[in-house]
Order: sequence, then C-alpha cells, then structure tokens
Amino acid sequence: MNLVEQQAFQLTVKSLKRLKLASALVCYYESVSIPLTHMNMKWLVLKSFDTQMKAMKDRKSGEVADVPKLSGNTTVPRWNDSLKAYMNEVFGARGATLRYLMRESDTVPAAGPLTVLAANSPHTAEGKSIEADQMARLSHTHALYSYDNSKFCRMLEKAVHGTAYETSIKHFRIIGDGRGTYRSLLAQHYEEEKWTQILSYRACQETQECSSVWSHWSEED
Repeated sequence: MNLVEQQAFQLTVKSLKRLKLASALVCYYESVSIPLTHMNMKWLVLKSFDTQMKAMKDRKSGEVADVPKLSGNTTVPRWNDSLKAYMNEVFGARGATLRYLMRESDTVPAAGPLTVLAANSPHTAEGKSIEADQMARLSHTHALYSYDNSKFCRMLEKAVHGTAYETSIKHFRIIGDGRGTYRSLLAQHYEEEKWTQILSYRACQETQECSSVWSHWSEED
C-alpha cells in the first residue's frame, strides 16, 4: 500500500478561533443536557454564547465578599435569600456559579419543551441565559461535582461558625457535603422560623386591630 504524503491543512486564525468556540459550545450543551442540532450551532448562536461566556469570565476573576453569616441577627429565610444572591457570584470547578447546588431537585429535567432554545441563542427560552440554564440543568453526578460540593460546604461552615446552627451540620461537615449541609439547615430551621414570622405578623395585626377598635370605642364614650 502506497501512502500519499499530504500537507497539513492550513487554518486561518479566525477559523481556528471559531472551531474552539464551537467546541466549547458543544461541551456546554452536553453539560446542561441540551440536544445538539445543526440549528443550535449557527454563527449567531456562537456569538451569543461567546458574549455570555466572556461576561461570566469577567465576573469570575473579580473579588467575592465574605459569605453571609447566619447569626441571631437574621432568620434562616432571610439568610437563604442572601446566600442565593451570594452564590450567584461564586464560581466552581465547572466554570459555573455554585448556585446550581442550591436548587430543590437533584435531577435534571428531561429534554423537552423546557430545552427549546431562544431564537439565535445558546440558552433556553425558559432560562433566558446560560447561567440560568446551568443553575437549573447542571447534573449532580459530574466528576467535578464533589469539588464544588466541598467548596460549598466550607462556605457554609463559615456562615454558621460560632452560632447555634453549627451543631446541626456536624455530620455533613465531616464528609464535606455542602448540599447536604444546606438542605439540613433548611429542613430543620426554615419552616419553623417562617411560621414564627407569620404568627408574629398575625399577632401584630390582631393587636393593631384591637387597638383600633378600643380607640373607636373610647371616642364614642
């Protein structure tokens, strides 16, 4: 068999950049379980993907403040809102924010209406951005999940250090399970404190109503 020597194909810098971008987009689709088609690899889609990824990269290189503390000065529901906003700025080993560790379900929704992409975009119409899709659709079985989960755990340790909540996460802290730590805190304290707030609010309303009625009676007298 005679082998024919052939020169290597010459790629322009522009073509090479587009190939690398396309490769990154394919990896992204795979990570969020979005089916790959020729329509979601169009140049307009690639441009949108590149723009969003650059914006996330800029945020990733920025400094992040200290994790919100869960202390006696706040409630678990309020702290949870602050923590979600904080985790939107903390990036993990998968190039996504750690916010995906805080979603309610471990499983990723199956491909279907929720994975229909917005026009000329790499993200779903439902999610409206790459970041939102990562939050909703990154799997909890990926090889790098444990790295993100451990980082999340260390942050939660700092958040409850020296507080009454610290003992309730001991088991999960030992095994470095951030998601387990987070779910445990919510399960043990979220609903309890939420109902305490509701009952306090109702008691306050009743007190105000009683005061209003009493004032009305006093004026009539």
